[in-house]
Amino acid sequence: MSMIVTTVAPDGIVMAADSALLSFKFMDMINLEKGNIQEVIKNTFGGTCAYDKRNIVGKKILTRSACKLHVMKGNNIAIADGNQRNAGNESINPHIEHFCNNSHYDDPKSCAVGLLNLVRNLGQGIKAQYHVCGYNPAGKIPRPEFWFVDAEKNIVMNGMGEALYGISFGGANEYFSQYAFPISDQMASYSLQDAIDVTLFAIDMSIKLERFIDRDELISPPIDLLVIEPSGVKWIQRKTLRGDL
Repeated sequence: MSMIVTTVAPDGIVMAADSALLSFKFMDMINLEKGNIQEVIKNTFGGTCAYDKRNIVGKKILTRSACKLHVMKGNNIAIADGNQRNAGNESINPHIEHFCNNSHYDDPKSCAVGLLNLVRNLGQGIKAQYHVCGYNPAGKIPRPEFWFVDAEKNIVMNGMGEALYGISFGGANEYFSQYAFPISDQMASYSLQDAIDVTLFAIDMSIKLERFIDRDELISPPIDLLVIEPSGVKWIQRKTLRGDL
């Protein structure tokens, strides 16, 4: 599973993502006992990852992603990727990176539509969701925009609805949902640092609640985080690949 969080404040947009990609069981004993062999195969071998004891959570294997935040080249636009797997098979991450490096859009909404078309053309069964954020240069003052893309439902919609500012998330749990509205209601008075802090709080709280309540730690650090301002995109923290044992 995974968690992505987007916070739109008056001074900028904050986007964050954890490192979990998906999990699958060593053996789906429930369906095996019922004789549902196809479900056993799908749930047991629905993903691939090298064996690493740090990725073992309970009776599941947790795979980790290299990157779920993508920055458009030459644009003041970034994309948060809520699901990089095509039905548990080949990663579509290289396609998203190619899209970011070789496409140009003048505004976030056009980028969101282009992203949806790209994912749809990759094949059926991709249940991916994305946050596409940036500044629209039209008008006297650039305005922050957040567009939600759902490849499975084939929709592109305003991530904030009628509100100008707020916090929104997508991911594996519902813990943070009860706090999203009251936080969003106060977002007009938040500084950009406030927006960074509450974005990290959303993921940190969810990680800890999963650890102590569900015991299924499927939201995983490290956390990537970037800020979009009218002047451009800035990485605040970004994971790197490692080779230690």
